[in-house]
Amino acid sequence: MTIKRTVLALTAASTMALVGLSACAENNGDTESATTTAAAQTSSPATEADTTMTGETTSDKAAPAEDAPEGAAGVNARPDECGLQEQQGPEASFGPFDVSIHYFQPGEMLPNPDADMTMASYADSQMHLEVDTKVNEFGTNWGWSVDETPADLRMFYKLEDPEGKQVAAGMMMEMNAIDGSHYGTNLVNDTITGPGEYTMTLTVYPPKNYSLHGDYITGVPAEGWFKPLTVVMPWKLTQDNLDIVKENKRENPMTVPDNCKDYPVKQFSDPTAEAAMKKAEAEAPLPMMG
Repeated sequence: MTIKRTVLALTAASTMALVGLSACAENNGDTESATTTAAAQTSSPATEADTTMTGETTSDKAAPAEDAPEGAAGVNARPDECGLQEQQGPEASFGPFDVSIHYFQPGEMLPNPDADMTMASYADSQMHLEVDTKVNEFGTNWGWSVDETPADLRMFYKLEDPEGKQVAAGMMMEMNAIDGSHYGTNLVNDTITGPGEYTMTLTVYPPKNYSLHGDYITGVPAEGWFKPLTVVMPWKLTQDNLDIVKENKRENPMTVPDNCKDYPVKQFSDPTAEAAMKKAEAEAPLPMMG
């Protein structure tokens, strides 16, 4: 089973909930709440799933701007020398979801004062885990669309080293990157100390405050949310994989690399949308309830 991730995909970005997109968890806590940092300590058996282990590197190199999709991703398309050396991790299909883990140098999040969770900073992290989660055709029974990134899942992970020792655990958070939405986290420095056969376990709980229509006319085919889904994936890491991650980590991730000086970050311009946003921001907001 092969899952292909489209670089600069824009359609998935519109489906993610905006709450908590700028943070994700990398510490232990209460696994019963989606709004607190948690460690996934599950002994549930893995469901039958199609899993793939790989240590291969996939070079997600952006196309030139003139060939790129429209919108911010197109405006910020980069030539090959600015390409991210994103590497392919384990993949699995289980129930309504297809997941594909990619990893690369740590991610630095923008401040979000409304976030309930945070993840390790760029400086304190070894790498970023990106769990691309897409709905498959079976998932349309719950009202999702195929290839949608489902919002508000409660996704917990556990990483074990080749000896079976737990080296990391926590809750993945929803977030957006220039190429779309995903669940992810940073692994702190020295989490992975060498190459070998690691094991990644994911448990996905259904959304907590996300309801399903149930009436005959507008209801979804499913009779309710699924039970927690757990999948165990072997993850082979080579020394080359680890070296690539290390080489791409920079002292200051907010600065433009020398070989990309001609490609500064730009916002996609839409004067009509910008004016409408400013007008909406100027209105008195309704108070948040609940």
